Amino acid sequence: MTKNKMCRIRAHHFLCLSGFQSFGYSDDFTDNMGKIKSELLDNNTAVEIVRDCDDICSCCPHKKAGVCGKEGAVPAADMDKSVLEKLGFDENLKIKAAEVFNRIKEKMKKTNDLLSVCAGCQWHKKCLFFTSKGEILWG
Repeated sequence: MTKNKMCRIRAHHFLCLSGFQSFGYSDDFTDNMGKIKSELLDNNTAVEIVRDCDDICSCCPHKKAGVCGKEGAVPAADMDKSVLEKLGFDENLKIKAAEVFNRIKEKMKKTNDLLSVCAGCQWHKKCLFFTSKGEILWG
């Protein structure tokens, strides 16, 4: 990610970033996610909230022809829609990352708030955000 570039982030990836513990689909994916998390937290980067492949997906081995090919209990686009609804945000909203993380702290305080989004995620048992029942352990 370059300076002054607006970062595109899928809505559900803000939850992933909140509990990210350096687990991922590949080393490239994990490195990229770590860099994006640092950029968003350290520099309060402007983001565009999207429901399709984003800057995190750029290094994902499941990305096929610009589309998420990961099979799971809940399709990624449905997870994004759920997060947007819970946070009261519109798709393609341009906003500072800190504002998104603050809204998550306000609106998603309990494990039940996360279940509709995260229940099918293979990483939820390793995710500090999920396992802390909504208490974000960073920033």
